[in-house]
Amino acid sequence: KSDVYYSLCEKNSKKYDWIKISNQYNAGQLYKISLIGNIDLEYDIYFKAVSQVDGNTQISVISNIAPFSFVAGQGNKKSPYVIYSEQQLKRISSEPDKWYILKNDIRITGEWTPVESFSGNLLGNGFKIYNLTIDCEREKVGLFSEINGGTVSDLTVDAIVNGKKTVGVIAGVNNGIITRSSVTGYTEAMTNNCGGICGINNGEIT
Repeated sequence: KSDVYYSLCEKNSKKYDWIKISNQYNAGQLYKISLIGNIDLEYDIYFKAVSQVDGNTQISVISNIAPFSFVAGQGNKKSPYVIYSEQQLKRISSEPDKWYILKNDIRITGEWTPVESFSGNLLGNGFKIYNLTIDCEREKVGLFSEINGGTVSDLTVDAIVNGKKTVGVIAGVNNGIITRSSVTGYTEAMTNNCGGICGINNGEIT
């Protein structure tokens, strides 16, 4: 039997604040814990088991998690995931087929990694994404590399985007629908297919 603790730490910080989960833990038991943190941060969760027999300690870790990704919404048309922060906007890449809605302006603080293939719906809700910055030597560059059957609506994006080929602010390639949306800033491609809203449009822009 062991005493079991956990500690929620900001990513790579290893500043432990141990909280006991259980006395006399038995192998195979399941426990539910509640976590409180900043939705803009990623975390590591450490677990510590201390043997009641000999005092031996074993520590394991679940790394690079964002357990607070979406605090509202279910990712569908009726109840889209609600985006309040840059970290939540980044999480679109993990579920690119879901519904999302912005609830405030978003300011990007670092270089953006394009969402590879977006087939969901992003409702800008009249808000703006500021300071979207991409500087790379890859093709299909923008907020989304490609929109494939997805929809972006009512969104404004301010950006500086540089890429090798097929460069746009909202999408490198649009195979979906972009409606009532606008962009400001600057785009540049090393070769060809450079645009404002998108680099190549095979879908609809209205």
